[in-house]
Amino acid sequence: MNVNHLLRKYIEDAVGYTPGGTPLPAAPADIPFCKLNANENMLGPSEKVVAAMSEALKDMHLYPGKETELTRQAIADYHNLPTTKINLGAGSSSLICAIHEIFLNPEDEVVIADPSYVAYRLLANRFGAKLVKIPTKDYACDTKAMLEAINEKTKLVCIVNPNNPTGAKITNEELHHYFDNVPDHVITIVDEAYIDWVDDESFESAVQFVDSHKVIVLRTFSKLFALAGLRFGYSIANEAIAQHLDKFEFNYAPNRLVLKAVRVALEDKDYIARSIANNTQGRNYIYDALCQYDFEVVKSYTSFIYFKPDRDPNQLMLDLNQKGVLLRPFGEFLRVSIGRPEQNEQFVNALKDIMG
Repeated sequence: MNVNHLLRKYIEDAVGYTPGGTPLPAAPADIPFCKLNANENMLGPSEKVVAAMSEALKDMHLYPGKETELTRQAIADYHNLPTTKINLGAGSSSLICAIHEIFLNPEDEVVIADPSYVAYRLLANRFGAKLVKIPTKDYACDTKAMLEAINEKTKLVCIVNPNNPTGAKITNEELHHYFDNVPDHVITIVDEAYIDWVDDESFESAVQFVDSHKVIVLRTFSKLFALAGLRFGYSIANEAIAQHLDKFEFNYAPNRLVLKAVRVALEDKDYIARSIANNTQGRNYIYDALCQYDFEVVKSYTSFIYFKPDRDPNQLMLDLNQKGVLLRPFGEFLRVSIGRPEQNEQFVNALKDIMG
């Protein structure tokens, strides 16, 4: 059976997303499996969140209803913003899809960094838009070059800060320069999925530009709060934009269980502190270990480290896989996620055995 002739234009050539990257052969069964390829928070969700979800299960026969607005209010309070600026989604990726669906027309242009989060690279062509890829500068989004790439056809500019898969961030000066100069006909997405891991107190969010610019800031509960499996993200935007995202919220709505989990997670300050400490300590430990070799290692402000080994990265990845450690490849680079202390140690020791 063939349905290609029934597809909407541009969909036949669309490419799907492969979570975690390239499938690898199974590691020996007697070795602990160490999954460091998807930037998941290996601490798992807080005990308070798990307890709240267990209690909420008895209501799973009900639609989300008022839970949606209670959670929207909780997030608005967290940011000291009105609820009219907040939209909810089943993961920030659902909101990325909604934004593209709402704003892109055929022949529009979308400016992204290269490399950057794969969702932005995959979505533009589904709507007949042209993708304009700008090489990163010092592994972060080159916002000046992105500004220079804007023309009358540009509809979206996607800035991932800190950037995924590289882990680098733009400076506050670069952030302000961008918004001082971006043309009024452009909508800017600033994806701040990894902002909670930044250990620089001076780091600025793009939320400050929501009232004055056509910007959509994206956040997720998949990282700091370890709720990747439940899928929850949200956007912050001016009401002029948020009202249109609201029309699509039903299509990409989060479920009742995660709505409850989000509210409890926001209140669990002890878990938040423990999660940040685990990531910071693990990141420093792995960074120092990688720097012992003749690798190109990018300073990270996220929950992963991006590095270029001094040998074939695919072979190194396979060798690590046979020691139970799963990483993700990006061309000449590999990306290792931060895990629990014993997982980080397993990676470092496996790498030491391979390097000799």
